[in-house]
Amino acid sequence: MKLDAEIMFDCLLYINAFYYGMFFSCNFVMTTSKYFSVVSTPDIERDAAVTFTLLAIEFLKLIVYKKYKEKYRGISSTFVILMNFGTLACNFYMLKLMSPVLKLEKLLSILLVMLSSCEIFFGALQPWFKKKPYYT
Repeated sequence: MKLDAEIMFDCLLYINAFYYGMFFSCNFVMTTSKYFSVVSTPDIERDAAVTFTLLAIEFLKLIVYKKYKEKYRGISSTFVILMNFGTLACNFYMLKLMSPVLKLEKLLSILLVMLSSCEIFFGALQPWFKKKPYYT
């Protein structure tokens, strides 16, 4: 079986880029509505900081990879893998430590955890499954 980890990694980041707009808008609206809610939400400042840190990490990851993947393939892939650990940490906070969590927040966080885990897996496989050039 021939595995092309590089194409899988690119496809996962393409799915992440497609998914980011919905993820950003939903999390932004949910956090803002929690902040202005009549019902008091404990630690809303910390929850908002973690949410916006997660959004910034995802945005930075997608921009850096898109800009530098052709020129610096290994460095940009390593950067994405390291940023995914930050994404997983923020999602761990959102799933386990945040007290009032909406069902949509849980669903989006679980989807992002699965996507980030697959990105880490296929990103780590890239050095072992390098494509051989057809012409040389």
